[in-house]
Amino acid sequence: METSIHHNMISKDTVRQLVDSWLAAQGETVAQSETAAAGAGETGAPDETAEAAGNTRAVTPDLYLVDLKVTPSNLISVELETDRGSVDIDDCVALNNYLEAHLDREAEDYSLEVSSAGLGQPFKVLRQYRKHIGMDVEVSLRNGQRFDGVLKDATEEAFTVSVSRKVKPEGAKRPTTVTVDEMYRYEEANSVCYKLVF
Repeated sequence: METSIHHNMISKDTVRQLVDSWLAAQGETVAQSETAAAGAGETGAPDETAEAAGNTRAVTPDLYLVDLKVTPSNLISVELETDRGSVDIDDCVALNNYLEAHLDREAEDYSLEVSSAGLGQPFKVLRQYRKHIGMDVEVSLRNGQRFDGVLKDATEEAFTVSVSRKVKPEGAKRPTTVTVDEMYRYEEANSVCYKLVF
């Protein structure tokens, strides 16, 4: 007689709640750290409340979830981003450890990957667009058009890119390059990525 161990599929909603809980705690830790710094006064001495709150490492402020996937084989993939700078590896490790502590590997066999949104990867959420306003981006549209420009704006419905276009004014012998702002709905784009400039 063969026995097989059946593992349940982990709910994406469960993982999302855990990630949201961890992110909320990180925001509280940042607030406590800032309060402690303000409470240090002119002496510059650390406030005991920060240490008592368990703030033993620097926390990357403004962390947010970019993507969360749970496959039928229980591969959990979590992608983080921050509004300033980049996600610290310690943040990925801390979230990984938090999820490991709150998921039951015996009941639900799973693999876990926690990472930061990679440079040059397509933006997935509005907050990423807003983070990159004023920066060079690469745009790929569904109609096959590809171009570089400067991200000017991002709203709930659309994004605006300032691009250089060659136009031939009426009566001119040669085209001239002009910079124009073009607005696109998100569904018109295959991808928009931060353009790495070396």
